[in-house]
Amino acid sequence: MELIQFNNPPGKIKDNMTTRRLIESIGRSSSRLVPIIAKLIKGGMRIAKSNCAFATKGILAAPTRVVRLSIVAFFFLLAGLAGLTGVFAGKAQVLPRSPRTDVLAREAQAAPSPEPSVPPPTCPGPDCQKKITIFNNTAGPIWVAIQTAFQNPDPWLQAVFNDSNNTYQETHYSRVYPNYPGGIPAGGYIRVTVPWFSHLVTDPPNPPNHKDEYADWFNGGRIAIFDSFAAVERAHDQDRNNRLSVRPDSPLFCCENCATDSPLSIYSDTQAYHDERFPFQLAEYTFVNVKSPPGGTPYIIDLNVGYDTSDVDQLYLPVAISPCLREPVSWTCPGPDPNAVGYLGTTLSVGVFSQRASQWLADVGWIRYKSDLDSDSHPRIPGAYFVIADRIAHPDGAGSLFTCPPPGSSITNMINLWQTCTGGNPNKQCPQADLYKEVNDYFKENYNTYWNNGVKPMPCGSLWPNPSPVPGTNYPSPLGVMLYVYGFVPFNFDCGAAFNDLKVSPGPLSRYRKVLDDYIHKLQYNYRTPDLDKPYWFNAYTELVHEKLEGNVYAFSIDDASGFQNRPGEGIVIAIGGSNGLPNPTPIQPDPPPPPVPDYTKDFQVSLGDSVAQHRPCWTSYSVCDGPEMQFPPPTLDAKTGNRVQSPQIIVDTTVPPLSLGKPCTMILKDAANQVYQFNVKMPVPWPDHVPPGFDPSVVECSNGFPPGNWCTQQLGEQAFVTPDGRQFVLYTAPPNETQPAGQHQCPTPTPTPTAIPIPTPTGTPPPSVCGNATPPGTPIPTPTATPTPSPIPTSTACPP
Repeated sequence: MELIQFNNPPGKIKDNMTTRRLIESIGRSSSRLVPIIAKLIKGGMRIAKSNCAFATKGILAAPTRVVRLSIVAFFFLLAGLAGLTGVFAGKAQVLPRSPRTDVLAREAQAAPSPEPSVPPPTCPGPDCQKKITIFNNTAGPIWVAIQTAFQNPDPWLQAVFNDSNNTYQETHYSRVYPNYPGGIPAGGYIRVTVPWFSHLVTDPPNPPNHKDEYADWFNGGRIAIFDSFAAVERAHDQDRNNRLSVRPDSPLFCCENCATDSPLSIYSDTQAYHDERFPFQLAEYTFVNVKSPPGGTPYIIDLNVGYDTSDVDQLYLPVAISPCLREPVSWTCPGPDPNAVGYLGTTLSVGVFSQRASQWLADVGWIRYKSDLDSDSHPRIPGAYFVIADRIAHPDGAGSLFTCPPPGSSITNMINLWQTCTGGNPNKQCPQADLYKEVNDYFKENYNTYWNNGVKPMPCGSLWPNPSPVPGTNYPSPLGVMLYVYGFVPFNFDCGAAFNDLKVSPGPLSRYRKVLDDYIHKLQYNYRTPDLDKPYWFNAYTELVHEKLEGNVYAFSIDDASGFQNRPGEGIVIAIGGSNGLPNPTPIQPDPPPPPVPDYTKDFQVSLGDSVAQHRPCWTSYSVCDGPEMQFPPPTLDAKTGNRVQSPQIIVDTTVPPLSLGKPCTMILKDAANQVYQFNVKMPVPWPDHVPPGFDPSVVECSNGFPPGNWCTQQLGEQAFVTPDGRQFVLYTAPPNETQPAGQHQCPTPTPTPTAIPIPTPTGTPPPSVCGNATPPGTPIPTPTATPTPSPIPTSTACPP
């Protein structure tokens, strides 16, 4: 089976959005979109395969290679938002300012500070490369392939060359097989220096727009991990006859601990791996954060590393990833290091991982891939949306690349439950009927915009509509809607990624947030619901990833709790089948739950100045509208910056009880020095338009004598203005007043800062590095140590009814 392989979780893509902003948007924006472009080709179903990174322009214009595919053609966009509450209980809710709430506040400011930038590095050079260290903790050899992506344009190359006049288009995958054919031995490791780009020999030497002149290894890279020589040979068979050469000025790959006779050749391929023919596990990365301003030249924001190991498509091997925060003093990333962030993925052994996966298959009746290299004892298991797509394409199982569902299968239950719960009269066989109806109604209304009563919308192309409505109706089949629900993507095939965004179609935003929150927490994770039996689970695959296999990775497309990371680092460390080699052998802790989002049709927000940054007394308590005195949360550590923060936010509902001109709402704040700050909000929302500095006196007034000095009169700001999401109403305050002597009431450190364990200087000699790229013409290709078996032809036998 083949579906387009994309390199980002995910990536929350909007035009002109920086990668950092993409990361910050997890949990609060529905614009986390990664397009998967499907095409219906005459004579059979096919899907175009391409790779997409954190590019911010021209995503849909990227060239694709149409590849024969046996599953239904569909447009699948990975979109994400983690855990928004959407509905607030009570009069007011206080929020400890996390990096995400920080973003929310910054976006409400009238003049946000400009994005920082980094000058383009010198290539070759230390800032023009990253390290990928791979530890093999399994009982046998491991092979890996590092792969680039299709790009058009390529903002990463435009940024490094400071050139927006050329597209630097890449129309093929480029791959390197470090330490091939020997692989990484059991208990061993390799450390690959990955250059930003390879400068390729082309014909003609100077192609227009530098098309295919460079292979960009930083923008949307993938690492395929194989645990059998037969599998890597089948993969390499796709590209081994398409070897590329590099120019003399090209930065080079280097590999520590690689055999000196293992060339780091570069190969090209116009097709992604035929993953139905051989098993492998994917890890994904993007090095460096780049922003593409409208009409300007892309530029580098920082040199962070982004990474994830996603089980959305399939799972096969236990993989864990961490950033390497600095160049090591030894020849591997130093560890253990209590200051390092934890790992993303799972550190189970291959034996335990496969045993648990096999037992789960038997327990819930899921299906697995059925190539001759897959087995019940070491299964490769497809995710839910692949399963649904396969069912649409192969209703009776004939031609499927998966095993047949056994009697009582959770897949059969999942599909039947969707049809029962979204039918006209769901019965007691659907205990969560209201949730199913809520989600189904939202997606059917989204389809209304796409179908448009049979009139093709303006941005749509000749392949519209796909899917088509069932004859005599205005909607696709229940299974057709189910596919989009389980991907949580809009109906916009052949209309462009911006068309029919779920966030606004049908909307409104508050409804969208509630639907999405219910979908994530009440449906995808409903296996955690007490007394809800397995036949009523929405997606058993989510339980496999998070509970059985202990993975803190994506189990479905918007499973963002800790599915993607973007951190400072000199590179990444990948450990397969165990924790050995990881800088910190404990799992990374999820970010704090995203804060409730104000409903500005009835709420306003108060954002308090950070008490820590200016060494002021801590905020301690607050009361709202004559309500009880409530305590503020203590300072927290920002996991991304390591800084302490105490900048709470309060959401105030102006309708409970109703706020009016004659009955203002009094806000009372206190700090650790027993200073009291008080002001009145005189009217409910909506407020008249206003931007800082200062505030509209018809909206806010300072209370006499509270607080002392000019804290209220000169340091309280109001913002009431229109955003793309509607009007917003926010009050900003300064931090607490200084006390004498200065610093007397500083906020305490919330937790002791861990002390780094000293890293001893190695006494041995680092293993030699093998550097190079394409093998010179005429040099023989290394003889494989084994011969792969021919790829099997999928059986055409139908599954039993």
